[in-house]
Amino acid sequence: MIAFANEYGLPIAIKAAHGGGGKGMKVARTIDEIPELYESAVREATAAFGRGECFVERYLDKPRHVEAQVIADQHGNVVVAGTRDCSLQRRYQKLVEEAPAPFLTDAQRKEIHESAKRICKEAHYYGAGTVEYLVGQDGLISFLEVNTRLQVEHPVTEETAGIDLVLQQFKIANGEKLDITEDPTPAGTPSSSGSTARTPGADSCPRPDR
Repeated sequence: MIAFANEYGLPIAIKAAHGGGGKGMKVARTIDEIPELYESAVREATAAFGRGECFVERYLDKPRHVEAQVIADQHGNVVVAGTRDCSLQRRYQKLVEEAPAPFLTDAQRKEIHESAKRICKEAHYYGAGTVEYLVGQDGLISFLEVNTRLQVEHPVTEETAGIDLVLQQFKIANGEKLDITEDPTPAGTPSSSGSTARTPGADSCPRPDR
């Protein structure tokens, strides 16, 4: 990890390989703190996910978090139903989703659409999925991950695309082809938000049962 930081520069992100949601993730801004933060990430990952493997990547300060909603059938057809911006987060948990993702140039949107399709085709993926990217302040687009499921935020994309993604999932599972063959032109700008109940007081611990 120190060699990576020396080659690609600081800051770097140390992430749990088998986790998510910000657990097991540490940001190192100096070379000296890398060993301690790595050990901390391993401990946290082991406690949360049962495995302590971690990987390292460049950390982008204040990037935009952009998702591409893909839908693919078993016949090789892949469509990007739209993009979402989920940059507003707390502790790496998404608070607001907006569709289509604003602030993207036409070139960036095209690059994200084409990249998401290539990834799904290379993996022979079918079903609904979300290909996620980080867009740096300098415009650099970095691949983040693929969520191989229909995420809870999908309704905002359904609103802009005019597609019932759940229905498409059933049709794909039945071996049918997609109802559409081209990426739909987005209509409207819907958004969704999430809230978490917390106990009053200094600890402000989440209370999902309230």
